Amino acid sequence: MDVNAASAHAFFERFPSELQVIRQHLSESHTERAAEALRQARISLQNAAPTLPAHDVQKYETELNDLQKALQSHASQSHTFSFQRPSRRFLSSLSRRHSSTPSASASDTPTPSKETPAAHFADVTHEIVRIPAAEHQAVHLHRLHHCIVRLGDVHGSVFVDECTYTVIVGAAQQCRLSRSSNVTVCVDAPTPITLEECRGLWIGNRSDLEPSQATAGATTTATERAKTTLPSVQDFDDVFMQGSNWSYLPIDAAVKIQTHLDSPYGIAEIL
Repeated sequence: MDVNAASAHAFFERFPSELQVIRQHLSESHTERAAEALRQARISLQNAAPTLPAHDVQKYETELNDLQKALQSHASQSHTFSFQRPSRRFLSSLSRRHSSTPSASASDTPTPSKETPAAHFADVTHEIVRIPAAEHQAVHLHRLHHCIVRLGDVHGSVFVDECTYTVIVGAAQQCRLSRSSNVTVCVDAPTPITLEECRGLWIGNRSDLEPSQATAGATTTATERAKTTLPSVQDFDDVFMQGSNWSYLPIDAAVKIQTHLDSPYGIAEIL
């Protein structure tokens, strides 16, 4: 039995029990546990998909979607599971700060405050934006279009607002996106990537686009990626329905994006 066959066999042995766990949590009205089990089951199926027959993948996707609908229906009736949305006042204050910040191009080097080091980039189009290697506590990206953003290692948070057709790769302590679409986010963070009013996003690991940043022995192949923990995502507009506003970065798309990391032109055709 080859490696792929063995992997598929193990999946077929394990996955039905994962589905049963979700059903059990639903029957006991444990919606939070059911939501987490459903998320893990989707990750499990995505990781195993390259080794499975297409009809089996489709069958299990249908089952997961049915469970997802049941979970959403149950949650709407019980009102026992919800995330607190960030306040509009908070988002408005951030937006005002962005609007008052002078526009910066990728060639500009922001001069961060000594008290609150931060890098601000606004109204940038068709540029490669490289964040200086200083210890920034925050990076604000506002209205970037058709750009490649190389964050490096940010020691604080990254806030992305009103960006389109842009790729963001690096590491940070937090990453939040608001009112953005067709953006690929490969930011390693210890907290979930949070989304607000976003559409058409791809979420991945930093090593998907920067293989040199992978842990020892890691690669971006389907087999090795199955061993990698996929990023956790919290979508304030779609708590239970993974896939309507975002999805995990497909491996073939990651390979194509890697070829454009030094040139933003043509990136929109991929995203």
